[in-house]
Amino acid sequence: MVAALVVGVSACGGGSEEEDDSKSSSGSEEKQADKGPSVLVKKANKAMAETSFRASGSTTAFPGARQVMRWDPEQGMHMKVEGDEGDEVREAYCKEGTSYISTSLLAASVSKQGQKVTIPDELGSSFVEQQGQGCEMYFKVPDSAKRAPGKDTTVDGEKTKAVTVKGGKSADVYRIAASGQARVLQMESKRNGQSSKSTYEGFGESYDITLPPEDQRISMEEFQKQVKQ
Repeated sequence: MVAALVVGVSACGGGSEEEDDSKSSSGSEEKQADKGPSVLVKKANKAMAETSFRASGSTTAFPGARQVMRWDPEQGMHMKVEGDEGDEVREAYCKEGTSYISTSLLAASVSKQGQKVTIPDELGSSFVEQQGQGCEMYFKVPDSAKRAPGKDTTVDGEKTKAVTVKGGKSADVYRIAASGQARVLQMESKRNGQSSKSTYEGFGESYDITLPPEDQRISMEEFQKQVKQ
């Protein structure tokens, strides 16, 4: 989730240090894995985009922090990261392809890429407005995901089918419901030696998501001009 934000701000490496244990599955499973993921991934992304849900867990972007994301197809997305540095709360919203990222979260994400910035007090409660590739980018299963039968398991008693995305020093495992709606139920990530796990639940529930008021929104250009580097 936060990784998608880092991608938008700068770059977020893919990759993995693990080997794909799907090689240990039967030959028929391997053949099915080669042509099955694209269909499974398309179904999962469609189901997730069309259904409200809540996701929570740890994050590789900020070790020690907890992130919570709520999504509603009509109201948009709200993500909150808290707990890694005192009581500071970092947030992001997205609706109709436009993200509104709190200056604290944006600065922290940029710092993770090695560029330290200091936010002026007057921008402390501001949100940076940024056009993106659609709000689904915060939870979309990448099209390059490959089926990994060896990582299939159950999540809260529900059987899942696993797909993986790998490259460099990172690896993501998405576990998708094996029956009914093809919804993502769990995601595990490894990036640069850090691990995280998020659980998806509350499908179809009602969530109140309100975007930041206009007087708290600033452009990326204004943010870049005013921050101290």
